[in-house]
Amino acid sequence: MSNGYRAESNPMIIASLLFANPATTQADMNQPRKRIEFAPNKVTVKVKGELLDTHTVHEYALSGKAGCVLHIQLMASENFTFSLVSPESRFVSNCNKKEWSGNLPVTGTYYLYVSRKGASEDSYQLEVSVF
Repeated sequence: MSNGYRAESNPMIIASLLFANPATTQADMNQPRKRIEFAPNKVTVKVKGELLDTHTVHEYALSGKAGCVLHIQLMASENFTFSLVSPESRFVSNCNKKEWSGNLPVTGTYYLYVSRKGASEDSYQLEVSVF
């Protein structure tokens, strides 16, 4: 499912590629990375967050195994978006959709980025499931 684009491991480069927002600064990327962990016998995790301005990107890390199905749903206004990057720094999902499902291509740590464009409400909820 890779589109052939490759993101580098530098968070500023990743953010620039994902959101093409020239106003993003290093201070904006200094948001702490949050880890998404699944409780024993649970396949779904819900995460809530707030983006206070359009220059902030929230980054989540989660472990995934090749072949598992990952389902991501973003519940927020239409101005919010998310992108998923594989352990190989390849875009798995980079679109303006609110929902994505697919087989994970490799085992390792995946990165999920949430951002918003334009004026809108500042809160969102992510629902992440793995099967």
